[in-house]
Amino acid sequence: MSKEKIGLTASEVIGMNSEGFGLASMKIEGDLWLDNFPSDCLLFKESELELAKSKGYKSVASGTYDGVFYNVMKKIGNSYKTNGHYVLVEVLEVKNKSAGGIILGDTEREQMACEYGRIVSFGPTAFVGISGCDPDKYPTNDPRYKMTPYQLWGVDVGDQVQFSRMEGVIVRDPDGRNLRAIPDVKIIVSISGEIELHKGKF
Repeated sequence: MSKEKIGLTASEVIGMNSEGFGLASMKIEGDLWLDNFPSDCLLFKESELELAKSKGYKSVASGTYDGVFYNVMKKIGNSYKTNGHYVLVEVLEVKNKSAGGIILGDTEREQMACEYGRIVSFGPTAFVGISGCDPDKYPTNDPRYKMTPYQLWGVDVGDQVQFSRMEGVIVRDPDGRNLRAIPDVKIIVSISGEIELHKGKF
């Protein structure tokens, strides 16, 4: 299975070396980008923004080129390689305010019990061997033949999911992200739309 590639370099977008990618070249369609485009940054379309954030990228600038809006993003902090059948999830934040703005106090207990998060990455054997998740079992003309085991399970990087409460192993992240390594089969629900979690809901 090929390594997942995300983001585009400046040269891939406009066909020139990103080193010395100057201000004159960035004044495109009225949008002003960076004075010098750093080689450690990548360009992401708006539809890829959540995926980029889930991979540890932070937006440092933005602009439009050839009618397409891009976010200029840089990899920050620590990166983690998920092993085995585990799924690395960034647990969603439980807010200490009610929907009406009332301060509800410390949320440490509720945060530990939170069972909602966004998928950051998959271990190399996540969902492998699970019934229905082997792409080789499908005919070559079936779209599922080209899918990964986790896609056949119905999830992908950046997806919001629900897992069993108190499930998984806490991953200590110096950057402050609330990460948890969860066994693949404990990812039980995919959720679309925004999730608002308040202390009072627990």
